[in-house]
Amino acid sequence: MMRLFLSAAALAATATTALAEDPMSRAELGRTETAVETETIVSELRMMPGAYLRLHSHPGDEHVYIVKGGPMQTKDGKTIPFKDGGYLFFPRGKVHGGLTSAGEGEVVVVTVHVVDKGKPVYDYTE
Repeated sequence: MMRLFLSAAALAATATTALAEDPMSRAELGRTETAVETETIVSELRMMPGAYLRLHSHPGDEHVYIVKGGPMQTKDGKTIPFKDGGYLFFPRGKVHGGLTSAGEGEVVVVTVHVVDKGKPVYDYTE
């Protein structure tokens, strides 16, 4: 898989070019105030069919973008659709997870954690 990283200047130039050629819209999905002692962690999570995501929380906020979705199943058998392009937000301390990938394909999400510096990112509750 090829990953492309752009500097802030290159990203700004790209955005300016895109605006000149095609209309572009930007919608803010979430905003929270952060303390000075935080760090931002961007991760990619890939779940194959049958993979289980344990219940957990974080010492900060988590933003989730669903790149490639699929059905997820709770312990009591309820199916939750994760749709391509979907967005989830879990505020500081909110327990979430407890899901099994229940489809036939891989589920891919990108997460952004803004968490307290020096603390473990995951606090597993099970």
